[in-house]
Amino acid sequence: MSKFWLEEGDFIRVQNIQLAYNLKIKKLPEMRFNFTAERPFQWSKSFNGFNPEVGFKGIDLRTYPTPSTYSFGLSVKL
Repeated sequence: MSKFWLEEGDFIRVQNIQLAYNLKIKKLPEMRFNFTAERPFQWSKSFNGFNPEVGFKGIDLRTYPTPSTYSFGLSVKL
């Protein structure tokens, strides 16, 4: 069997990052800042496709990759 169409699928993916900071200053309302990143990056040594987590019999059909999302937030407690 030829290995011409085979490639390594080893990868590392950061799935979720969440950071939050509570700010308490006298005479100001309590505030909370937050940041969330979903799927911010992945690293693969030799995989050429979009997503190494292929689902159909190990075949990457070049579907669109799952997007990364980033969100920032501010909560104010009065």
